[in-house]
Amino acid sequence: MTRRLSLFRFFFIFFLSFSLLFLFSFFSLLLISGFRFFFSFFRLFFFLLGNRRIFFFFFLFFRLMLR
Repeated sequence: MTRRLSLFRFFFIFFLSFSLLFLFSFFSLLLISGFRFFFSFFRLFFFLLGNRRIFFFFFLFFRLMLR
C-alpha cells in the first residue's frame, strides 16, 4: 500500500511539474513572439478540431500512450 502511494505521489509530482513547465514555456513563448503566434496557434488548433480525421487520430494516439 505504501509503495503504491509513493508511486502515485511520484507521478503526481512529475505530472504537476511537467504541466507547470509547459505552461511557463507556453506563456514565455507568447510574450516573446507576441500575439501573432498566439492567434496562429489557436487557428491551427481549431483547424485540427474541424478536421475530424486528424483530431480522431491524435485522440487514438493519446489513448494508446496513456495505457
